[in-house]
Amino acid sequence: MNLSITIDLEIVDFFENKDIVSRIYYPDEGNKIQIIKGRNKLEFSKDILHEVGHLFDWYVSQQNQSDTNK
Repeated sequence: MNLSITIDLEIVDFFENKDIVSRIYYPDEGNKIQIIKGRNKLEFSKDILHEVGHLFDWYVSQQNQSDTNK
């Protein structure tokens, strides 16, 4: 499988839920990662990798669904 993914990255001031520090919007929601402002470099990097992992899971599950529908 080849993937070429464009992701919008948005720094936000806060999330309504104070336990959330980053969020992924899947392709059907806009293909965007939001990260709360004020994260240090290590936290920021981990947040991006964590959310991109969710995005890859989404793409793999979509691929698996299309394979089983053939």
